[in-house]
Amino acid sequence: MQHKLFLKQFFQTINTHNVDAILEHFSEAAVVYYEGAEYRGPDNIRHWLENANKQYNACHTVLNISFTDNEATAIVSVAGTFSGSPIQQTFYFIVEDYKITSLKCGT
Repeated sequence: MQHKLFLKQFFQTINTHNVDAILEHFSEAAVVYYEGAEYRGPDNIRHWLENANKQYNACHTVLNISFTDNEATAIVSVAGTFSGSPIQQTFYFIVEDYKITSLKCGT
């Protein structure tokens, strides 16, 4: 599987709001950085995803993905129940063995 396809599938899964399916894309030691907070490991990432789903009900549309070795940048249009929707957001990934080990969400 190509890395770009893996990340496109990740965003398709995010749009289902199925937290268990989304977590399958993360390694056991993964960390997510979002809005100044750090979510480390499956339990904390689950908590972040559940809260984000409830709060934003977001839908992600991938505009571009670029890879260098195991690092990726995805530019995504994000629409949901938040002020200013839709927005363009940049996601920074580190991917190892088709598992996300690090995700930083920015604007």
